Amino acid sequence: MNRDVISKSFKGGELTACMGGAEFNFGKADIETSATLDVTIIMGGVKLIVPQNWDVQINCTNILGGVDDKRRGNGAPIENSKKLILTGTVIMGGVEIKSI
Repeated sequence: MNRDVISKSFKGGELTACMGGAEFNFGKADIETSATLDVTIIMGGVKLIVPQNWDVQINCTNILGGVDDKRRGNGAPIENSKKLILTGTVIMGGVEIKSI
């Protein structure tokens, strides 16, 4: 499943993937201050495409799985006023965070 998030005032939501995968593109979205995305991933995979300047805070519990932020290290400035907070659980699966 592929989804484009286009909300200009994204507040957050819930994402569940069980033995499947999904891709969410936040390239056309915007957040005012912070948004919380609660994930439950069980033997599946999710790719999140977020703007490079968003501050992504990862607060997930991982069991034989993990969250990988592949945006780090390219020197682009992070805008602290745009904060995406990931919470939830990843069991035998993964979340990959990339930029546009």
